[in-house]
Amino acid sequence: SNCTNSGLISTAKSSKSTAGVILSGITGYLSSDVTTVTLSNLHNTNKVVHYGSATSAYVGGIIGNTAKAYLKDCTNTELVSVASGSTASKIVRASGIASTLTEGSILENCTNSGTVTMYPKVTTEAGKYVAVGGIAAVVSNSSTISGCKNSGPINVHSQDAETVLQEANAFRVGGIVGDCTAATVENCENLATAVINTRNTYTGISVGGIIGT
Repeated sequence: SNCTNSGLISTAKSSKSTAGVILSGITGYLSSDVTTVTLSNLHNTNKVVHYGSATSAYVGGIIGNTAKAYLKDCTNTELVSVASGSTASKIVRASGIASTLTEGSILENCTNSGTVTMYPKVTTEAGKYVAVGGIAAVVSNSSTISGCKNSGPINVHSQDAETVLQEANAFRVGGIVGDCTAATVENCENLATAVINTRNTYTGISVGGIIGT
């Protein structure tokens, strides 16, 4: 708790991973098998950017992936991005605070004012999709987002012929949450635009001021 990151967090453009990449301003992965981990007053004030190549990319301003965690009073004020030229062959998620929230995790009173951008260059099988959110990209499995606010613009640019998504609702973009499944989002506010710019044809695109799908 009570931590601030002011340094650039990124993968190199030349980096290649045969596994997943998790990037965040504070902690990449947080999980507990026994009890809920509590963290508060975490702040990121510099860019978090994936430039390289990986099978999957989870990018968040504060945290990458989390299970059984309680995060409160966290802020991100800088760019979170899956950059142009980067690749993620299966899964790609980006958000201002947390990339993925699952297993009963709670995100409370957190704010994002940083821009979230994604230039997905992915070829995925059915069942995979792109998720982008101002606060969280994916929230599932009895997790909760409460009292959070996003004022950072969300921009998704998919103009590359190599981006092929077979899943229904292949793009899931929300001002607060991109994809919400068996989870709760309450008392949240989005003040920013969410835009998808694409020249390709996909099975589906879902964009919402609060929740994408």
